[in-house]
Amino acid sequence: LSHIHHGHMNTRFSRWRPVSVQQEPEKQGPEAVPWATVAAVSIDASVDGLLIGLAFTASPFAGINMMLATCIEMGFLGLSFSATIRNATHSPAKHAVLVALPPLLLMVVGDLGGCVARALKEQEGLFVALIAFA
Repeated sequence: LSHIHHGHMNTRFSRWRPVSVQQEPEKQGPEAVPWATVAAVSIDASVDGLLIGLAFTASPFAGINMMLATCIEMGFLGLSFSATIRNATHSPAKHAVLVALPPLLLMVVGDLGGCVARALKEQEGLFVALIAFA
């Protein structure tokens, strides 16, 4: 039986020794901002803002419904967009500016769309064409 219990007498049980974890150094290379993604999200926000402005001019109820749907869509898009930009840049200022761009475009282009729709409300054919787009 001594050969079975031989291992418990050894004070150095090598299997329970802590394993050292080697971390890879972070890459500090040049920042590659995904400009195509920034452009795509900014264009999407601009078109959404335009549609909200047009819909609100036609009917406040329709505008509010478009706004609520866009809030949900842009919320999830904003989270993934922010994570993408965070992984691409090391600068908090660059991250803040790039992530703030789509919501600002949504508001500005939404106001512009509302102004254009109000100006074209008297010209029924153009107004109907714009609302059909929305």
